[in-house]
Amino acid sequence: MKAPILILLLLMLSSKELRAQDNTGERFVLLEYGFIDTTDWDIRATVSKRWNIVHKPLAGCLVTDELVDSVAIFNQNTFEKLKARYGEDWKVRYDSEIDSAYQLHLKALDEFEEKPLTRKKQGYQETIAHNRDYNRMTVQITANDDPDTRNNVTRIQNLHDDANNIIYRGFPNLFEIEFGRISERSTYELECMNCELKAIGYSDTLPVNQFEIRPKSSNKEALLIIHSAKNDTSIFHFRVALLPDPEIYFNGVRTGESIDISTLDSTVTLTIKYDESVSLRSEFVIRNWEFNSSVGHHVSGAGLGNMLPIQDVESLKTSKPGAQLSFICTVQGPDGILRKKAAIFVVK
Repeated sequence: MKAPILILLLLMLSSKELRAQDNTGERFVLLEYGFIDTTDWDIRATVSKRWNIVHKPLAGCLVTDELVDSVAIFNQNTFEKLKARYGEDWKVRYDSEIDSAYQLHLKALDEFEEKPLTRKKQGYQETIAHNRDYNRMTVQITANDDPDTRNNVTRIQNLHDDANNIIYRGFPNLFEIEFGRISERSTYELECMNCELKAIGYSDTLPVNQFEIRPKSSNKEALLIIHSAKNDTSIFHFRVALLPDPEIYFNGVRTGESIDISTLDSTVTLTIKYDESVSLRSEFVIRNWEFNSSVGHHVSGAGLGNMLPIQDVESLKTSKPGAQLSFICTVQGPDGILRKKAAIFVVK
């Protein structure tokens, strides 16, 4: 049973994870299962980025002996590659860096508890204190000038996916909270259920009024509860979802669909974005591409950027109906890392 499960795990990995690269070369995929503490995940991800390591959680998997064995086989192969790249003692040095990063994180939390975070904006400032697990925060707002009486209602805006009211696992969902009427000094208690709430990263604070919310359990819903000193309570509900992979589009046609090459003009544009059901802003850039077709008349091409030059467009027009055009694009994500992304289109 181990071999079929291992094959299934490989199929679950997108081409992005299996072929991910950066400017220094190969990246190393490690599989994981079970729900992971998001704070530990963030700390480890910061260190792993320097080691070209990608951690791939197997979300929604039932943990069985076969799964555990198959993940061990897959990861052992990655360990051998890491050993060849970084030396026999790579794991000791890697774990040491993670431990050092975690200790720095704890020190920052201690300093935060001793001296609450202050974020300033024209007209007022926020003073924020919280406990170590980020489930609860106290936000005290002090007006510097005249009290702000423009709004009596507490509002929040999802800066990434406001249309669907979804927060994504493993993603820094940023929210802007517009607190109710600010008197000379107003205090709010922020409580997060099934999620974590942050106002500070490892080195920089977020802008005033902005907070990061991350799911921290297997629940499909999360709540943000805001209590005011006047005993007013605002409750905000969020759906929790896995962040899907973005897809390559050929002149607006999604990968896997058919393209009518007879209608092509001198301009063909490749884009990468999330499905229309996900209203996240796309922060991906295609740096280069290559394509080929091995069905019938063979055509191929390669170039930089996301636009195909006229000679490649003319080459595509010679493809026969039913031919499959395969694209491999180098994509730069919001984290700055370059990854390979594959796409296939069928010629009408």
